[in-house]
Amino acid sequence: GLGRANLQQNSATAARSAFDKAIQLDDKLPGPWAELGFLAAKETKWEDAARFLDTAVRLDPADNFLACYFDSVANFKLKRYDAAESAARAALRFGETGAYVRANYVLGMALMAKQDFTGAAERPGGLHLTTRAVKRVHELGPEPLGIRVPGDESLQRSH
Repeated sequence: GLGRANLQQNSATAARSAFDKAIQLDDKLPGPWAELGFLAAKETKWEDAARFLDTAVRLDPADNFLACYFDSVANFKLKRYDAAESAARAALRFGETGAYVRANYVLGMALMAKQDFTGAAERPGGLHLTTRAVKRVHELGPEPLGIRVPGDESLQRSH
């Protein structure tokens, strides 16, 4: 649609406006909510990202992996570990793609933040982090550990 075309032309303001108009026309479509969430995440506006992506996932949890995944990242950044865990688990339902590893990682990080070290260690591949590393993860958040905002070429949008 128009919003994605604006994004391809690097016009975030015009894209945001197009997605807002789409929501005004039909606020039950998850796509525009997810796109606004992706924009907010790219701008590290985690509160907005979580709000938009929570709405997209609530409207249609099976819509796309990235909405669930970035919802988990946004909630993790906001230290809403229960919501991050829930969204990461929703992302994992999409199957074992390359991005599956990242969703599993956010889930493990959310479990560690909630002091569920056993649950984190039981994730496929286990996180195997020392207590010092866990503290450092808390300080840094997910970006330095390979969790990226939309635009990461290794993640493909589902349509």
